[in-house]
Amino acid sequence: MMKFLDNVEGGITSMDDKLQQIVDNNSEIQILNKNIIIKIHNIEEQNNKIIEQNNRILEYEDKHQSLDFTPLNTEIETISILNKEVNNQHSKIEVKAKRIVPSKIKDAPQFVSRKGSRITIQKKIYKEMDVACKPISMDNIQRIQKHLAILKKLDTCPYIIQFHGLSEINGENVMIFEWAEYGTLRELYLNYNIEWDAKISIARNICRGLIFLHAVEILHHDIRCENVLITENMLPKICNFKFSREFNAATIQIDDMNDIIHWLAPEKLNHISTEKDSKKSHKKQDESSSYTIQCDIFSFAMLLWELGFQKKPYENMPISQIQKHVSRGGRETVDFGLSPNAIQKEYRSIIELAWAQEPSLRPGIQHIFNMLQELYEKHVLQRGSPLLRPKMNEIDESLHSLSITDRNIGPIPKVTPVTPLTPFKEGLLAHKEKNYEKAWKCFEEHAKVGDILAKYWQGYYYLEGKYVDKNHAKAKELFKDAADGGNADAQLRYAFCLIDKENENMDYDNFLKYLKMSADKNNPTALYNLGEIYLQGKMGIGEDEAKGIQYLRLAALRDQPKAKEILKERNINLY
Repeated sequence: MMKFLDNVEGGITSMDDKLQQIVDNNSEIQILNKNIIIKIHNIEEQNNKIIEQNNRILEYEDKHQSLDFTPLNTEIETISILNKEVNNQHSKIEVKAKRIVPSKIKDAPQFVSRKGSRITIQKKIYKEMDVACKPISMDNIQRIQKHLAILKKLDTCPYIIQFHGLSEINGENVMIFEWAEYGTLRELYLNYNIEWDAKISIARNICRGLIFLHAVEILHHDIRCENVLITENMLPKICNFKFSREFNAATIQIDDMNDIIHWLAPEKLNHISTEKDSKKSHKKQDESSSYTIQCDIFSFAMLLWELGFQKKPYENMPISQIQKHVSRGGRETVDFGLSPNAIQKEYRSIIELAWAQEPSLRPGIQHIFNMLQELYEKHVLQRGSPLLRPKMNEIDESLHSLSITDRNIGPIPKVTPVTPLTPFKEGLLAHKEKNYEKAWKCFEEHAKVGDILAKYWQGYYYLEGKYVDKNHAKAKELFKDAADGGNADAQLRYAFCLIDKENENMDYDNFLKYLKMSADKNNPTALYNLGEIYLQGKMGIGEDEAKGIQYLRLAALRDQPKAKEILKERNINLY
């Protein structure tokens, strides 16, 4: 690079000499020289960025050891050979997936089905295990058999969905997989607020699964949260291998690019042409472009972003705009608020390394695992803290309504009756069924052993008079316990208890303290209220329009309706 810059500088000098002989207008030469110098500066700046990225990757090289698959070497070699045969159209080797006698597939005690975008999956019992029965077309039976034979071999890795075999249910061909209690990772983050220790653990284990896939020379081609299943023990399982191919295989044709374009690497997007008709766009993939391991790594970076922010990348951006945005080096916003914690800062660093525009600058999958492992070891949260919290906008709709201009608590909350702790789940189910006595006893039991979420619910029951008599003082006390334990929603509730009309003395100092604590944890309604305070200069805080808008934007990005409304009224863009 330095030789290149030296040559550029030499070229500029000689060009100046020639221009001096031809052009008499010195001012034009000065402008030309200035433009060239700016270009050189930009090249040097880009070079420094490349050097910095390489140094960040190399920091981990001597610091960590690779994952050791030595005990699995024989199995890995077998899978690699089998995979090559499957992708060899001229192979005469006959490979079949295991067939399970239909009579061995039993009904589950309770009927459970999940509807996907195209098929419905049923829960059944096989060998005393919960299994998922997924319908499958057998039009190209030999191709499917070979593919599933590989899938059966992949269950050597605990981070790949376990495939038991093929069977029939009511005359329909089905694939039998292990049952994933929480469904896909996307379903999980849509229904829960996932705590950061759980996010890091999930990301780390997905990375382990990808390391195994790459070790057997298989690329996934479609890495996103929709294609990761979550078991009852919160273990991620990579699934959906319909686009998976071996290394160096021709890129498979994908009919609906809209499904994966949000996670696709820029080098692949550059090979997609867009043809618009009156209603929709049709995508054609350039068959000359190959899918590489660097493409998988880029998609994993997008999965990390999706998991971190619990939403689809570029969710409201048109497909054609995503293609242009990413191809030109644009990315999603990695904004964890005004005060990101240590986990979020390091997590952001991993994402930014892995989605580098230049494929050769992306770290290897082993490097990414080392970074996630170090992050896990340094910052895993205290034992006993909840891994999941049901999303409060679905449980407690009144949170969004909390405003410094309205100090009354809102309507009865709704409940998503799922939680990783079965006894606590029963309490939430009882609440949904309006069996407040049963729910209260469940919350009371958990609160006695220090469960923060249970204390929050006890506080809510005292506030609303569910089963117990209304008691503002007890509600306030319980909200404070949960708030001091780090629950962002409790911090918000407690803050508003301090300025409730029932208080003789409004405690604005502590109101602001707990409101800021909740906002630091990116609670949307806390961010909205701080934005209002700074925007209008309330509660003794000087008016600061820029800071107010910044908080409102952060709230709006997290779907806070009142923040969105204010920004819309003021014609302020979200980004």
